[in-house]
Formats: sequence, C-alpha cells, structure tokens
Amino acid sequence: MRMLLLADMHVGSIKDTSYVYSVVTEIIEREVIFNKCDVVVILGDYFHRLFKVNEDYVSCAINIMSFLVRACARNNTKIRIVYGTESHEMNQYKLFNYHFTSSHVDVKVFDTVTEEEISPGVNILYVPEEYMKDKKKFYKQYLDSDKRYNYIFGHGVIEDGMPAVVSYGEKKSEEKQVPRFKSGELAAAGDLVVFGHYHTYTDIGNNVYYLGSLFRSSFGEEEPKGYGIIEDGKFTFVENTRAYIYKSYEYAPDSDIYKSSDAIINEIRRIKEENADVFSGEKPGKIRMIFRLPDTVETNFKENLQDIMMNEKKIVTLIKGNMDTIMQEVKEEISDEWDYLMDPNMPITEKIYKWINDSTGYELSMDLVKKHVEGKV
Repeated sequence: MRMLLLADMHVGSIKDTSYVYSVVTEIIEREVIFNKCDVVVILGDYFHRLFKVNEDYVSCAINIMSFLVRACARNNTKIRIVYGTESHEMNQYKLFNYHFTSSHVDVKVFDTVTEEEISPGVNILYVPEEYMKDKKKFYKQYLDSDKRYNYIFGHGVIEDGMPAVVSYGEKKSEEKQVPRFKSGELAAAGDLVVFGHYHTYTDIGNNVYYLGSLFRSSFGEEEPKGYGIIEDGKFTFVENTRAYIYKSYEYAPDSDIYKSSDAIINEIRRIKEENADVFSGEKPGKIRMIFRLPDTVETNFKENLQDIMMNEKKIVTLIKGNMDTIMQEVKEEISDEWDYLMDPNMPITEKIYKWINDSTGYELSMDLVKKHVEGKV
C-alpha cells in the first residue's frame, strides 16, 4: 500500500493562489497519477482561516480539491481528511459537498476519533483535534486498550514534539480542552504515527512524526517543508523544493559588519551571490538581515544602513538594541500569518483565541476567553 500525506496547507495564508494551486497539483499529479497511490491523507488545516465567499482563496481551495478528486477517481484512490484546528478549518469542508457525495471517489472527513480497516488487514486510527473534558476517558477504547493500529493519523499537540509546549501533566478542568498527547502513548498503539499541526517536520522517535507544513509563508519557518509518502509501512519525508525561501542572517554585537559601510556592502554582495536564485527571481522569497547593535556603534549607523538598503527590495532589515528591544525596522515586514491582529473588524476575543492557538498550540475555549476579557474570571 502506498499513501500520500499532506498537512497544514493553510490555503489562504499565501496571497499568490496560482502559485499554491500549481505546487499542490504538481505533487498530486506526480504522486497520485504517475507514481500511483492507494490513499491520500490530509492531516488537517487545509484552510488557514474563515473565508468570505468572494475571496480568491475560496476558488483556490475548491480547485485544488477538485483536481485531487479527479485524480483519485481516475486511479481508484481513497481520500481521507482529518479535521484540524477549529480556528483554521471553521467547518469549511462543506465547500466540497458536491465532490464528497460523488459515487466516483471514496472520500471521508473525520471530525471525531474513528478507526477504519481501510483494506483487509490494514487498520487506521484517525485522531482529529477535538474538545473534551477528560482525555483519558475519551480515548480509552483506542489508546488504553489492547488494540494495535498499523497507522495513526492525527492533528494536534504531541508535547515532546513541540519545543514551545510546556508539559503540565493531567490537568483537571471543567472547561473542554484539546488533548495533549505523549509520543509514547501514541507509539504504544500504532506502528507508525504521523500528525499535522506543528509546522516543522520532526522525527520525534519511536516511529512518531510531525509532518510539518507544505509551504513556507514567513520568517521563522526556515526548516524544510514538504509532504510524506508511506510505502509498505515505511515513512519518507519529501521536501517541497518550490516552497518560498525565507532566510535570515544575524549579526552579533562583535561582528565586523559594524566597522564601515563597505563592510555592509560586501556582506550584501556575498548574500546575493549565495542566494542568486532569489535575487534573480528564479525562486520566490526574501532575505532578512538582523543587526544586534553593539553599545559602541556609530550614531549614524542606522541612517547609513537605510541609505544602503533603499533599493534592496528582497532584503528585510531588522535592527535590535543591546537589550533585545526592537528599535527600528528599515523595511517593515508583517507576516500574513498575523495580519488578523490588525483587522479592526475582528473582535478582540477572536484575536486572543486565535493568537493563543497559533503561537502555543494550546486552545482555551472561546467562552473562557470571553470571561477573561470581561473580567469575570
């Protein structure tokens, strides 16, 4: 059995929808049509946010799914979708109801934990992101039993796979929360475990993986992006070489770059040579230069830097003071990932809810967020 795994595509996070469509359909054409897959599994967060009906992102999402369905129908390939984070998905899979009710393709969307024998002797457990009060009780018949699955496909938090997540043990609460798993408990139930949610491809150990996101849409996501192939039980990560390039160069206070304008110009020349494909336009992307200023830097350094960088459209410059306080950005770069924070039409409760989820992977209930904002907690 051969499977194609895609995770965290976040359609709507990248403005160039033709680029997104081109990349995804190229992967589908290569892996489903030419290399032949038996199953395509989407590990959540197909969508980035709630769309308005007239946005280009809607047609992009529909067109990608239409291409996938046609390719799978042609090759008798099954499609399985694991529901992701609610603040991203927002129940928008209903956009594809026309395809999902077709008799030409076997497609299922899992919004609650479900087990399936997808072919004789091949058992899968699907673990979407859900809210619950008691994780142990909720998953008892699946994870705390003698059952064994060939594959566990999910979306959510695996504590030892996400560096920013702090383990707090079994926390009692009256609020429904998303669960936090340990890789060990998943490995004890499945021969191979692959999750979506964390955007960095991570081999956690014991055949437990975070697949990572397919695209790179901002600085801070410089690790390889890609998709997964499972063949005869073996998992392989395949890099998406067409992902946008976001690369950072950081200069400590003792760097020679602060000695003269010529030093800066020579460094820019070196960076351009090293990233010729970006500056030539062959590959889309941007470069970031981060300056951590020494105490002794000349007072006109920032003015000189601004003059030098005036025409460098593909370089974002960030200047930080000696206390790690951002003093100035010569070229302001606000990632699309956080642009909702500047949206005056989005309620503050929704911004807080989404920010907590996106930045930490930990979801409070919307009711609890509202209580905090209203001072009732």
